[in-house]
Amino acid sequence: MQATLQHRGVDLLAMARVAGLQTCEEMLRSWINDTEEAGDLLVKYLEGKVKLQVESEPTREGGGEVSNKLIQHAGSLDATGSPRITRLHVGGVEQRKGWSILNTVPGPNVDIVGSCTDLSFIPSATVQEVYSSHCFEHLGYNSCGQLLSALREVHRILVPGGCFKCSVPDLSVLCSLFANPPAISYYDQSIVPSGVNPVRWQVMRMIYGGQMDAWDFHKVGFDRGILESFLRSAGFLDVEQVENFELFNDTSKMRFLGIPISLNVIAWKQKSL
Repeated sequence: MQATLQHRGVDLLAMARVAGLQTCEEMLRSWINDTEEAGDLLVKYLEGKVKLQVESEPTREGGGEVSNKLIQHAGSLDATGSPRITRLHVGGVEQRKGWSILNTVPGPNVDIVGSCTDLSFIPSATVQEVYSSHCFEHLGYNSCGQLLSALREVHRILVPGGCFKCSVPDLSVLCSLFANPPAISYYDQSIVPSGVNPVRWQVMRMIYGGQMDAWDFHKVGFDRGILESFLRSAGFLDVEQVENFELFNDTSKMRFLGIPISLNVIAWKQKSL
């Protein structure tokens, strides 16, 4: 017979098995024995209603520390126990106060493991700001693709007057660099195939993705007109191109041979009439 661990009538061990959480009874018991609040939040974690950031596996002696981490997240829950998100960073890794990070790859600062193609866990018109740098070029653009539906989801979750700050590789700049590659005096020959122009090789990788893992493939290219067309189709009315956002140290600031290669825009959701 499998062991059980009850907290307010909930079998935490059964929930952990369903959630695929590799843990043990001693660890779970250390989490809930410190405070009732920690136990309550752990239940929400196992239900998938909130993501927790625990950098190292706790022991019984570390129960208090884990409880503190659990309690820190309690303030981010709404009345239904769902995460309260006011600013969403899609594809982010850099922690910043006030921002919740959504990423397909788990990490120490990732709050929600998932895809921008499914934001159904966020209620409509509740988020003030969404930010993304070099993510949406990874989505298919055709009628069956994910790009337009993902942009519509971003528009849906924004409050009236909220904004979407979006950075993508600028295809017009990259094409110009590919067609007219500047001369360079040094490059790492180990990463460029023999006989291939090193600038064109690097630019090609920026256009199609580095292809270092299953997510690192680009499926669409953007210039200002193409990106704005998709944004307007998703419901955004005003689109403004900016030099930078001054929010995160990421690819939105990327330069290649001193040339900015990112297209940075702010798209606004119409305010309520």
